[in-house]
Amino acid sequence: MAIIKQEKIFIDGAEFVRKVKCGGSGIMTIEMPPGVKEIMGGEVVEGTTMAAVLNEWERVIHEYEQAQTSRRKIIAYKIQTDGDLSFHEGRVLSIWACIYIEVKTVRKNGKDYINYDCVPYDENLPGGFHNSDFNVSMHDSSGVKIIDWTPERQKFFESVHMALDRLISKLNKYFSEDNFLLNIDSGRLISESISISNKEDVIERENQDE
Repeated sequence: MAIIKQEKIFIDGAEFVRKVKCGGSGIMTIEMPPGVKEIMGGEVVEGTTMAAVLNEWERVIHEYEQAQTSRRKIIAYKIQTDGDLSFHEGRVLSIWACIYIEVKTVRKNGKDYINYDCVPYDENLPGGFHNSDFNVSMHDSSGVKIIDWTPERQKFFESVHMALDRLISKLNKYFSEDNFLLNIDSGRLISESISISNKEDVIERENQDE
């Protein structure tokens, strides 16, 4: 069979020479790479035209890659502080969490390709929606951890988000009150004014002396 077109491509991270051959009957064929043959169970793809045989090639390769792909729902999170700083220097706490679908494709060369698809905004954690840069930043930066998703773990991170929101809101309110010095001087503690429980309403002690 005559070779009418050939080109170097990469399959599973390895170079492969894709050859389009044409026989006496006019049928065009492309021999599949060894790894694809093993999984898909065919030797060649066929087509009556160049476009047809290349389309068939792409279809089989796509099915092959799908057969090597697994998906799982995960939570990626990062907790960061400024370290052991003294009180007068201040402390900063940063917590980020987001739900992704981890798409892992197994390569024959032993190197797995992993991509992370962010779940829709209305299904994600509060403030967790993230752009596609996560795929790069997660591998290039330290501190990002990945755990399997469960309803209980999602609920935990949601509760942390709500608790911190309430804490920040209450702190802002406490220090913006005209009588906050009176509250301090009367012995009213922050812990008595702020609750970070899961309750929607926080009971504050307005009159310590009563």
